[in-house]
Amino acid sequence: MYKVEKIEITNSIMKELIDLSDKWRKEAISYGIVTNTKEDFVGKDIYVAFNSRQRIVAYLLCSFYVENKEFPTIPKKSKVCYVDELYVEKRYRSKGIGRTLFTKMNEDIKNKCDYIKLVTSTKDHERIIHFYEDILDMNFWSACFFKKL
Repeated sequence: MYKVEKIEITNSIMKELIDLSDKWRKEAISYGIVTNTKEDFVGKDIYVAFNSRQRIVAYLLCSFYVENKEFPTIPKKSKVCYVDELYVEKRYRSKGIGRTLFTKMNEDIKNKCDYIKLVTSTKDHERIIHFYEDILDMNFWSACFFKKL
């Protein structure tokens, strides 16, 4: 069983989150992931999933802004919740934890924001598109491709 909640940062929680971000970096499943530092948590809302031993096994970091430009997807002056990071430890994936984190955040912000936005980089684009489009009901807008020569 997992408990998902929005938390306030403490030194012990920050250490757990930094350790999880380092696991993410070492997994090398996403491009450009670096280990978080204390500064990465400043001004962010933090949602975590605890396992039965009260250890954090997943987290979601988000921040808020008002859009200052007109875009095809998000109109100017819209209130936006930006999902900075969403990570679930490898052995806890495909158990609904990521969806539960996102749902909890969505419930908390639904009367405060007009849009949720995120950018992701992954080496498994089919899985991540399935997760965000099919499971979380988000809309796909853009893709960036590259080829090393």
